[in-house]
Amino acid sequence: ETSTTTSDISMREWVMRQNGPHNIHSIDLRIETRQTVAAPWPWQEDELERRLQVGDFCDAQDVTGTWYESIVRKVEDDTVTVHYMGWASRWDTQVRRSAEEKEVVGVKQTINPPAPLWTHTKRWRENIKEGQRVEVRESKSTALKPKWLRGRVRYVARANAKLKNMDGGAELEKSEDDPYSDIKGRKVPLLLLNRSQQVLVEVDKEKSPSSTPMILSLDTQDTYDDDAPQAEPPSLRWVSLYGEEICLIGTHLKIEEDTGPATVSYTFDPRKGPVEVSKTFQGAGFVRESLRGRPPAP
Repeated sequence: ETSTTTSDISMREWVMRQNGPHNIHSIDLRIETRQTVAAPWPWQEDELERRLQVGDFCDAQDVTGTWYESIVRKVEDDTVTVHYMGWASRWDTQVRRSAEEKEVVGVKQTINPPAPLWTHTKRWRENIKEGQRVEVRESKSTALKPKWLRGRVRYVARANAKLKNMDGGAELEKSEDDPYSDIKGRKVPLLLLNRSQQVLVEVDKEKSPSSTPMILSLDTQDTYDDDAPQAEPPSLRWVSLYGEEICLIGTHLKIEEDTGPATVSYTFDPRKGPVEVSKTFQGAGFVRESLRGRPPAP
Protein backbone atom coordinates (compact mmCIF):
# COMPACT_ATOMS: atom_id res chain seq x y z
CA GLU A 1 0.00 0.00 0.00
CA THR A 2 1.35 3.35 -1.00
CA SER A 3 1.89 5.66 1.97
CA THR A 4 -0.06 8.91 1.98
CA THR A 5 0.95 12.02 3.91
CA THR A 6 -1.57 13.90 6.01
CA SER A 7 -1.42 16.75 3.51
CA ASP A 8 -3.00 14.46 0.91
CA ILE A 9 -6.02 13.44 3.01
CA SER A 10 -8.68 15.20 5.00
CA MET A 11 -8.64 15.22 8.80
CA ARG A 12 -11.75 13.02 8.82
CA GLU A 13 -9.98 10.42 6.69
CA TRP A 14 -6.94 10.50 8.95
CA VAL A 15 -9.07 9.93 12.07
CA MET A 16 -10.89 7.05 10.37
CA ARG A 17 -7.58 5.41 9.47
CA GLN A 18 -6.35 5.73 13.07
CA ASN A 19 -9.53 4.68 14.91
CA GLY A 20 -11.69 2.86 12.39
CA PRO A 21 -14.88 4.08 10.68
CA HIS A 22 -17.14 3.16 13.63
CA ASN A 23 -15.04 4.69 16.41
CA ILE A 24 -15.01 8.38 15.58
CA HIS A 25 -15.39 10.61 18.62
CA SER A 26 -14.12 14.05 19.51
CA ILE A 27 -10.37 14.41 19.30
CA ASP A 28 -8.01 17.13 20.52
CA LEU A 29 -5.35 18.20 18.07
CA ARG A 30 -2.32 20.40 18.37
CA ILE A 31 -1.48 22.14 15.11
CA GLU A 32 2.06 23.47 14.75
CA THR A 33 4.08 25.16 12.06
CA ARG A 34 7.76 25.95 11.70
CA GLN A 35 9.59 28.51 9.62
CA THR A 36 11.92 26.12 7.81
CA VAL A 37 12.40 22.39 7.44
CA ALA A 38 15.51 22.55 9.63
CA ALA A 39 13.85 24.55 12.41
CA PRO A 40 12.83 22.64 15.58
CA TRP A 41 9.16 21.87 16.17
CA PRO A 42 7.51 23.84 19.02
CA TRP A 43 6.46 20.57 20.76
CA GLN A 44 10.11 19.73 21.36
CA GLU A 45 10.21 22.41 24.04
CA ASP A 46 7.76 20.31 26.06
CA GLU A 47 9.95 17.21 26.11
CA LEU A 48 11.21 16.35 29.56
CA GLU A 49 14.89 16.69 28.76
CA ARG A 50 14.34 20.23 27.50
CA ARG A 51 12.28 21.48 30.45
CA LEU A 52 14.19 19.86 33.33
CA GLN A 53 15.12 22.34 36.03
CA VAL A 54 17.00 22.16 39.29
CA GLY A 55 14.67 20.77 41.94
CA ASP A 56 12.53 18.71 39.54
CA PHE A 57 11.73 15.15 40.62
CA CYS A 58 12.18 12.39 38.08
CA ASP A 59 13.27 8.79 37.59
CA ALA A 60 17.00 8.43 36.98
CA GLN A 61 19.18 5.44 36.17
CA ASP A 62 22.50 4.57 37.80
CA VAL A 63 25.56 2.80 36.36
CA THR A 64 24.07 -0.61 37.16
CA GLY A 65 20.94 0.13 35.14
CA THR A 66 18.72 0.49 38.21
CA TRP A 67 16.12 3.27 38.26
CA TYR A 68 15.55 5.40 41.36
CA GLU A 69 13.29 8.23 42.41
CA SER A 70 15.56 11.24 41.96
CA ILE A 71 15.89 15.00 42.08
CA VAL A 72 17.75 17.21 39.61
CA ARG A 73 20.69 19.02 41.21
CA LYS A 74 22.33 20.68 38.21
CA VAL A 75 21.35 21.33 34.59
CA GLU A 76 23.81 21.97 31.77
CA ASP A 77 23.49 22.10 27.99
CA ASP A 78 23.97 18.37 27.41
CA THR A 79 23.80 16.85 30.89
CA VAL A 80 21.96 16.92 34.19
CA THR A 81 23.25 15.92 37.61
CA VAL A 82 20.80 13.82 39.62
CA HIS A 83 20.59 12.77 43.25
CA TYR A 84 19.16 9.31 43.92
CA MET A 85 16.64 9.16 46.78
CA GLY A 86 18.04 7.10 49.65
CA TRP A 87 21.67 7.40 48.58
CA ALA A 88 24.32 9.78 49.91
CA SER A 89 25.14 12.81 47.79
CA ARG A 90 28.53 11.33 46.96
CA TRP A 91 26.65 9.07 44.56
CA ASP A 92 25.12 12.00 42.64
CA THR A 93 25.67 11.32 38.96
CA GLN A 94 25.92 13.30 35.75
CA VAL A 95 23.80 11.78 32.98
CA ARG A 96 22.84 12.70 29.45
CA ARG A 97 20.07 15.24 29.27
CA SER A 98 18.64 13.76 26.07
CA ALA A 99 18.78 10.46 24.22
CA GLU A 100 19.85 12.50 21.20
CA GLU A 101 23.14 13.26 22.94
CA LYS A 102 25.09 10.24 21.71
CA GLU A 103 28.48 11.10 23.18
CA VAL A 104 29.16 13.41 26.08
CA VAL A 105 32.68 13.57 27.48
CA GLY A 106 32.89 12.10 30.97
CA VAL A 107 29.35 10.70 30.91
CA LYS A 108 28.58 7.00 30.64
CA GLN A 109 26.58 6.38 27.49
CA THR A 110 24.94 3.27 28.96
CA ILE A 111 22.93 5.39 31.41
CA ASN A 112 19.63 6.55 29.97
CA PRO A 113 18.44 10.16 30.31
CA PRO A 114 16.00 10.98 33.14
CA ALA A 115 12.36 9.95 32.75
CA PRO A 116 9.14 11.28 34.32
CA LEU A 117 8.73 10.32 37.97
CA TRP A 118 7.33 6.81 38.55
CA THR A 119 7.61 5.68 34.94
CA HIS A 120 10.36 3.19 35.85
CA THR A 121 10.08 3.13 39.65
CA LYS A 122 7.31 1.83 41.89
CA ARG A 123 4.86 4.12 43.67
CA TRP A 124 5.51 2.10 46.80
CA ARG A 125 5.26 5.04 49.17
CA GLU A 126 1.68 5.80 48.15
CA ASN A 127 0.69 2.16 48.55
CA ILE A 128 2.56 1.32 51.76
CA LYS A 129 0.76 -0.95 54.24
CA GLU A 130 1.13 -1.80 57.91
CA GLY A 131 3.31 -4.86 58.29
CA GLN A 132 5.25 -4.16 55.11
CA ARG A 133 9.00 -4.74 55.23
CA VAL A 134 11.21 -1.73 54.46
CA GLU A 135 14.80 -0.60 54.82
CA VAL A 136 15.45 1.91 57.62
CA ARG A 137 18.63 3.86 58.33
CA GLU A 138 20.39 2.85 61.52
CA SER A 139 19.83 5.61 64.05
CA LYS A 140 23.54 5.97 64.85
CA SER A 141 24.82 6.01 61.27
CA THR A 142 26.17 9.21 59.71
CA ALA A 143 24.51 11.16 56.92
CA LEU A 144 27.26 10.52 54.38
CA LYS A 145 27.85 6.87 55.30
CA PRO A 146 24.47 5.44 56.25
CA LYS A 147 23.98 1.89 57.43
CA TRP A 148 20.71 0.20 56.56
CA LEU A 149 18.66 -2.24 58.62
CA ARG A 150 15.52 -4.24 57.97
CA GLY A 151 12.36 -2.95 59.57
CA ARG A 152 8.58 -3.13 59.39
CA VAL A 153 5.90 -0.50 59.09
CA ARG A 154 3.74 -0.59 62.22
CA TYR A 155 1.49 2.39 61.54
CA VAL A 156 0.73 4.66 58.59
CA ALA A 157 -0.30 8.17 59.61
CA ARG A 158 -2.80 10.07 57.53
CA ALA A 159 -1.36 12.44 54.96
CA ASN A 160 -2.77 15.49 56.77
CA ALA A 161 -2.10 14.29 60.33
CA LYS A 162 -0.13 16.35 62.79
CA LEU A 163 3.56 15.67 62.53
CA LYS A 164 5.13 13.56 65.24
CA ASN A 165 8.48 14.16 66.87
CA MET A 166 11.18 12.27 64.98
CA ASP A 167 13.94 12.55 67.60
CA GLY A 168 16.02 9.41 67.88
CA GLY A 169 16.16 8.90 64.13
CA ALA A 170 19.11 8.79 61.77
CA GLU A 171 21.18 11.79 60.78
CA LEU A 172 20.18 12.95 57.29
CA GLU A 173 21.77 15.28 54.79
CA LYS A 174 20.18 18.72 54.88
CA SER A 175 20.11 19.95 51.31
CA GLU A 176 16.79 21.76 50.85
CA ASP A 177 15.80 25.30 51.81
CA ASP A 178 13.39 25.37 54.74
CA PRO A 179 10.21 27.06 53.43
CA TYR A 180 8.87 27.58 56.97
CA SER A 181 11.94 29.17 58.53
CA ASP A 182 12.65 32.86 58.90
CA ILE A 183 16.35 32.07 59.05
CA LYS A 184 17.90 32.64 55.63
CA GLY A 185 19.85 29.68 54.31
CA ARG A 186 18.46 27.18 56.78
CA LYS A 187 18.46 23.68 55.29
CA VAL A 188 16.24 20.65 55.90
CA PRO A 189 16.32 17.02 54.69
CA LEU A 190 14.93 16.17 51.27
CA LEU A 191 11.29 15.11 50.93
CA LEU A 192 10.02 13.63 47.68
CA LEU A 193 7.45 16.03 46.20
CA ASN A 194 7.71 17.89 49.53
CA ARG A 195 5.23 15.47 51.09
CA SER A 196 5.41 15.25 54.89
CA GLN A 197 3.38 12.08 55.62
CA GLN A 198 4.91 9.87 58.32
CA VAL A 199 5.02 6.18 59.19
CA LEU A 200 5.94 4.40 62.41
CA VAL A 201 8.66 1.81 61.77
CA GLU A 202 10.03 -0.94 64.00
CA VAL A 203 13.65 -2.07 63.75
CA ASP A 204 14.38 -5.20 65.78
CA LYS A 205 18.16 -4.73 65.72
CA GLU A 206 17.83 -1.38 67.50
CA LYS A 207 15.77 -2.62 70.41
CA SER A 208 17.22 -1.59 73.77
CA PRO A 209 16.02 -1.99 77.38
CA SER A 210 16.67 1.71 77.93
CA SER A 211 14.23 2.86 75.24
CA THR A 212 11.77 5.43 76.57
CA PRO A 213 8.44 6.55 75.11
CA MET A 214 8.56 9.51 72.76
CA ILE A 215 6.53 12.65 73.37
CA LEU A 216 4.39 13.58 70.39
CA SER A 217 5.03 17.03 68.99
CA LEU A 218 2.61 19.75 67.98
CA ASP A 219 2.32 21.53 64.66
CA THR A 220 -0.10 23.67 62.71
CA GLN A 221 -1.83 20.97 60.66
CA ASP A 222 -5.52 20.30 61.15
CA THR A 223 -5.91 16.61 61.82
CA TYR A 224 -4.57 14.40 64.59
CA ASP A 225 -4.36 10.60 64.71
CA ASP A 226 -6.05 9.80 68.01
CA ASP A 227 -5.30 6.11 67.62
CA ALA A 228 -1.65 6.53 66.63
CA PRO A 229 0.68 4.57 68.95
CA GLN A 230 3.52 6.24 70.80
CA ALA A 231 7.06 5.70 69.64
CA GLU A 232 9.93 4.16 71.61
CA PRO A 233 13.03 5.29 69.74
CA PRO A 234 15.20 4.17 68.24
CA SER A 235 13.63 0.73 67.73
CA LEU A 236 10.10 2.09 67.24
CA ARG A 237 10.17 5.55 65.73
CA TRP A 238 8.48 7.92 63.33
CA VAL A 239 10.09 8.62 59.96
CA SER A 240 9.07 10.63 56.89
CA LEU A 241 7.48 8.29 54.37
CA TYR A 242 8.75 10.45 51.50
CA GLY A 243 12.17 11.08 53.04
CA GLU A 244 15.56 9.40 52.88
CA GLU A 245 15.42 7.55 56.19
CA ILE A 246 13.33 4.79 54.63
CA CYS A 247 13.70 2.84 51.38
CA LEU A 248 12.00 0.07 49.50
CA ILE A 249 13.24 -3.34 50.62
CA GLY A 250 15.99 -4.50 48.26
CA THR A 251 17.42 -1.02 47.62
CA HIS A 252 20.56 -1.55 49.70
CA LEU A 253 19.99 -4.95 51.32
CA LYS A 254 19.36 -8.27 49.66
CA ILE A 255 15.79 -9.44 49.89
CA GLU A 256 15.72 -12.27 52.39
CA GLU A 257 14.59 -15.60 51.06
CA ASP A 258 11.71 -17.42 52.66
CA THR A 259 13.13 -19.31 55.65
CA GLY A 260 10.08 -21.51 56.14
CA PRO A 261 10.32 -25.31 56.06
CA ALA A 262 11.18 -26.78 52.69
CA THR A 263 8.64 -29.02 51.03
CA VAL A 264 9.07 -31.53 48.25
CA SER A 265 6.24 -32.78 46.08
CA TYR A 266 6.36 -36.00 44.11
CA THR A 267 4.18 -37.28 41.31
CA PHE A 268 3.78 -40.68 39.71
CA ASP A 269 5.41 -41.06 36.30
CA PRO A 270 3.71 -43.85 34.30
CA ARG A 271 6.61 -43.94 31.86
CA LYS A 272 8.99 -45.30 34.51
CA GLY A 273 8.88 -48.75 35.95
CA PRO A 274 9.48 -49.87 39.53
CA VAL A 275 12.84 -48.91 40.99
CA GLU A 276 14.84 -51.22 43.24
CA VAL A 277 15.99 -49.14 46.18
CA SER A 278 17.72 -51.74 48.36
CA LYS A 279 18.46 -55.45 48.63
CA THR A 280 18.51 -57.80 51.55
CA PHE A 281 21.31 -60.27 51.96
CA GLN A 282 19.03 -62.94 50.45
CA GLY A 283 18.76 -60.84 47.27
CA ALA A 284 15.12 -59.84 47.61
CA GLY A 285 14.64 -56.21 46.77
CA PHE A 286 12.26 -53.64 48.18
CA VAL A 287 10.64 -51.72 45.35
CA ARG A 288 8.48 -48.63 45.00
CA GLU A 289 6.85 -46.75 42.17
CA SER A 290 9.15 -44.45 40.26
CA LEU A 291 8.79 -40.91 41.52
CA ARG A 292 9.81 -37.54 40.29
CA GLY A 293 9.65 -34.22 42.01
CA ARG A 294 11.22 -30.86 42.59
CA PRO A 295 13.96 -31.44 43.48
CA PRO A 296 14.13 -34.87 41.79
CA ALA A 297 13.26 -37.72 44.10
CA PRO A 298 16.34 -39.55 45.42
